[in-house]
Amino acid sequence: MMTKSMYLKKSAVFCCLILLALSSAGCTSNAGTSTPATTTVVPSEPGSIPGSITTQQSSPQNQGPTTVMTTPQATQGITQPQEDVSLTINSAKKVSKLFTFTPKTGRIFLVLDMTVKNNGIEKGFDFTDKSIRLLDIMNNEGQSTSLTTTVRGGLENPIITPTRIDQKDKRSGQIVFGVADSSRSFRISLINNSGEVVSSQVITDDQIK
Repeated sequence: MMTKSMYLKKSAVFCCLILLALSSAGCTSNAGTSTPATTTVVPSEPGSIPGSITTQQSSPQNQGPTTVMTTPQATQGITQPQEDVSLTINSAKKVSKLFTFTPKTGRIFLVLDMTVKNNGIEKGFDFTDKSIRLLDIMNNEGQSTSLTTTVRGGLENPIITPTRIDQKDKRSGQIVFGVADSSRSFRISLINNSGEVVSSQVITDDQIK
């Protein structure tokens, strides 16, 4: 016959066995499924310390469209065609007297030192008093006639007309016009035998001495 103390001992041992079995089962079960990690190895250059190992969670990403940046090409310079006959104003000045000559009342002498060059006319360019015209822009007074032939005695280096300028040759010197004393800007033009303007220059007040 089992005594009470023996019954209590067997009950205690049985409970211990149940607890031990439950503990073993809890240690071997998985709580859930984890996402596998991706290991990335950073390569190192030869002779250097081995690269570090970085572990990161892999996750798909949507990559947007790739934008290609283009650099605009530089605008090429535009070269103006060379004039057959070119006109260059070297200097401009106003004077009230040339030699023994004085202008009319309200007028003054405009002395232009210029260079006329024949760049492309093979037969030569005939430069006469009619080959050059002056427009008084300020007073809208045009077609002034050169006074060079009349007052050339008072000039240091007048351009004597008429003269033929051969191709690749040039003439430099002074040309004189009578203009309004109040004038401040002018346009001077070269005219060919057909009456066409072959070259033109604007003379402003800041160029006139």
